[in-house]
Amino acid sequence: MPTNYCFTFSAIELTVRYCNNQANDLDIIGSYVHLGLQRAQNLKQLKSVRSAHMRVIDTLIETMCDNTIPLVWRQHCYLYLKRLLPLLFEMLRTGQI
Repeated sequence: MPTNYCFTFSAIELTVRYCNNQANDLDIIGSYVHLGLQRAQNLKQLKSVRSAHMRVIDTLIETMCDNTIPLVWRQHCYLYLKRLLPLLFEMLRTGQI
């Protein structure tokens, strides 16, 4: 994976986690989720795929539960978590976690 891709993903992840005055630009959360899923799709080992998915889910959960983050931002993280739940259940069903 190219270094600039990893840097971009990590930078967006930090923006999602700490909001960084981006509460009006909720599309960043969608970009983060999309990049995280794309990243997982490009991995070969099952353990790495699981880790990549859980990294996105954990970041969204941590952000959603952080009372210092604006409510609208936390609600948007919650909505993405709801969308990712079928993926998580599929991973559980097939024993990938």
